[in-house]
Amino acid sequence: MTAKSFADTNVVVYAEGSDISKAQRATAIPVGADAIREAVRLAARFQLSHWDSLIVAAATLAGCETLYSEDLQHNQLFDDRLRVINPFT
Repeated sequence: MTAKSFADTNVVVYAEGSDISKAQRATAIPVGADAIREAVRLAARFQLSHWDSLIVAAATLAGCETLYSEDLQHNQLFDDRLRVINPFT
């Protein structure tokens, strides 16, 4: 069985960086109204930062079961469906 996974990346860093190709790709990623609403809900419920809540919201809306990140609590479960795995733990 294959499960959908989501990886936390440094897209914002690339958007502001000197690599023009990466900056163009990073700034072309749309953040829709559904993701923003979900991020606000998650931030309030789980006391997340704005950026972390957007990552969790995107993973949740994409139907992912696993979120690989070193910035969130290892093994944390969001809404009984998305588990955080810190690959460096």
